[in-house]
Amino acid sequence: MTGFSITLEARNPERGHYRAYRLEAAPDLFGVWLVEATFGRIGCTGRTLAYAASDEAEARRIVRAHLKRRTTAPQRIGTAYEVAAIRDAGWLPNAQWNHNPF
Repeated sequence: MTGFSITLEARNPERGHYRAYRLEAAPDLFGVWLVEATFGRIGCTGRTLAYAASDEAEARRIVRAHLKRRTTAPQRIGTAYEVAAIRDAGWLPNAQWNHNPF
């Protein structure tokens, strides 16, 4: 049982967009998988949503659903998210997030 984390950033100085999105998933001491999504402006505390999953498969579904939503950022906010940091890329739903442009 390994955990997963990814940090995504969307930067567009012309539009004033400086957004960060971090997903973390790991089991707690009792074997319950916890998934946390933290998002907001880069450099600010941001908002955190927490989810409890009964197993790793459910945690992966939650992570993938959040990442799928991030792929629509160019249409929604006009700026795409790029990978800033990642741990355990095996969790990723597609090859789009499997590289680090930084």
